[in-house]
Amino acid sequence: MTDSDKKETSKLDNSKANVVPLGDAFEVIEEKPKKAKKPTPTGGGAPSPLRSVESWVSLGLALGLAGLLGGWATNGVPNLIHGGLLAALSWQLMRSGMATVQATHSKISPILPALLLGYAGLRFVFFMTGNDSMDSLLGWGLEGDATGSAIAMLGGLIAVAGPTLGKKADAKLPKAEPIAVDAQFSQTLLAYLLIIVGLLMPWAPGTPGVHFWLGSLTLIFVLMGAWASWVGMWKLWQMPIVTGKLGLVFFLAPIEAILVAAFGLIGQSAPAGDPDVPFAWAHEIWGGGSGILSWGGGPLLTLGGACFAFYLLFHGAKAAVALNKQRKEEEIASRKASRAAKKAAK
Repeated sequence: MTDSDKKETSKLDNSKANVVPLGDAFEVIEEKPKKAKKPTPTGGGAPSPLRSVESWVSLGLALGLAGLLGGWATNGVPNLIHGGLLAALSWQLMRSGMATVQATHSKISPILPALLLGYAGLRFVFFMTGNDSMDSLLGWGLEGDATGSAIAMLGGLIAVAGPTLGKKADAKLPKAEPIAVDAQFSQTLLAYLLIIVGLLMPWAPGTPGVHFWLGSLTLIFVLMGAWASWVGMWKLWQMPIVTGKLGLVFFLAPIEAILVAAFGLIGQSAPAGDPDVPFAWAHEIWGGGSGILSWGGGPLLTLGGACFAFYLLFHGAKAAVALNKQRKEEEIASRKASRAAKKAAK
């Protein structure tokens, strides 16, 4: 046997020596590689049990909203309280009622349902007793019918009694932690809802705030601002559009609303047909008659919502500047500490 044959034989023997017999009972099964599971899309979270209290209160607020939009004894004449309740009820349902993106389980304050019940109840009593003492001041006339006030009164009663009606059913459910929405955008949404309701209210017989071209243009920007506030309040997928492209709307909408509200208020007081009075033309468009809290309710709501939006805008900008300043100070302090640690190590 040659040297080369010996080497080959030794290689075969070594390879055989490394093989360990496992027996006939051992079986090798080749598995196909498992496919990676697709990530579950993130939605609004796991569905939570429906709370009876939230259902009752939301039902009452929705009935109140329907009643405010229904027939009233004033036969269409607006007033400041009526418009303010319209905006507040809409905001409450969109913020913590049944019109939310997900269940917030936030406790709804009983103040708004109580105000709704009190207002609707007073209007119903005034109509049934024929009392017209608030006609000139608040526009609580006696023409038409009181269907709207009756529906709103029922809604207010249900909303006030909601916590009691649903307490027993909710006692069986696990305790749920409330989900907080973005406070800045939530309050901005309320401000824009006040402006929207104010612009759509009659500022003169048959003439709403959007009758003039400036009012219509303002309504466009205010609707965009309200939608952006809704998106920001819930941090929805459209958030990059709000933060990157609609920032200017938050400045333009309140400015336009203040202008159109100022013209509307001038129209309530400027004498008609006198060309020497500044902005006397506003009276020809929005001269609503007596009662600054009745026919002037639309301009006042628009002005109040615009001022509130401006306050929130500058307050948020001031808070953002302070936060950026604090972050820079923390970064500078961190760099100084890192340099000091390096010097100490040397």
